[in-house]
Order: sequence, then structure tokens, then C-alpha cells
Amino acid sequence: MDTFKNRLPERQQLIYVFLAFAFASNAWALYDITQEFPAWILRLSIGELLGVVSHSLVFAFLDAVFIFLILVILSAILPASWLRNRFVSIGTAIAFITGVWFIFLHLNNLISQRNVTMIAIWAISYLAVLIATYVFIQRSEKVHKGIAGFIERLALLAGIYLVLDILGFIVIIVRNIGGVA
Repeated sequence: MDTFKNRLPERQQLIYVFLAFAFASNAWALYDITQEFPAWILRLSIGELLGVVSHSLVFAFLDAVFIFLILVILSAILPASWLRNRFVSIGTAIAFITGVWFIFLHLNNLISQRNVTMIAIWAISYLAVLIATYVFIQRSEKVHKGIAGFIERLALLAGIYLVLDILGFIVIIVRNIGGVA
């Protein structure tokens, strides 16, 4: 077990990268909620509205956890020089690039259109930007420190998003125990 722990990034690095994923996922969820809110408020009761918002926030949290765990596992498997040495900056970049690319995918309805060519272009451009950003971060100490400093400053806002996620969990649990649909 000690060998596996030695292969993981430091605890503070893990926290910052998780907060980056939580911020990206929650920012999109909150944007989506605000887009739908006017329609929801006209047809849902306050309890139903609270439930819908809570489910969106909890899904955003679970999304962040899932992608974060994939990155942590990669960090443990790959050599330290590939990912672990600059885990915060690379992880933050992956979080935000992934967020932007999936927002583009969602806003343009590429999945529902089933346009294989557009999805292939999307996937290739996503991988190309990830690789270029990775190389850029690995080669530039200034970029590495800039991204790491950025997520350190953004951590408070991401922490607030996590509090909202926890409140969402509480609402869902209370609604399920109380038998509210």
C-alpha cells in the first residue's frame, strides 16, 4: 500500500485538481440551470424545483469525481515525469479544456445529430489541444506556475460550489426519506 501511496500526487495537489474539476463541472451545471430556470419556475412547485436543481448539482459533483479519479489513476500508473510532477497545472488544464470541449459538444447537439464526421473532428481537436497544452505546460515553468496559481485563487469559489453540491445531496436524501417525488 505504501508503494501505491508514493505513486500518488501530494494531498494538496489532489485537492486543487479536484476543485478544478468541481469548478468546471458545477459552472456548467449552474449555467444550464439558469437557462432552464425560467421554464421550470412556471411549471414546477418549489419542492420540485429544489429537487431538479439538487439532482443537477449532484450529477455535476459525481461527474467531477469520476473524471478526477481517472486522472488520479493515470497519475499513479504513468511515470512521475509525465503527470505527477506537474499534476496541479496539467490536471487543471485538463479540467478546463474538457469542460470547454464538452460544453461545445452539448451546445451544438453533436451527439443527438449523430454526425460522425463532426464528432470525429471534435474528438481529434480535443485530443490535439490536450496534447499541445500538455507539451506547453511541461516545457514552460511560467505557464506551469501561472496555472497552479490560478487554481489556488479559484479554490474558494470551487469550495462554495462543493457546499452547494452537499446541500443538493441533503435535499435528495431528505426528499427520498420523506417520500416526496
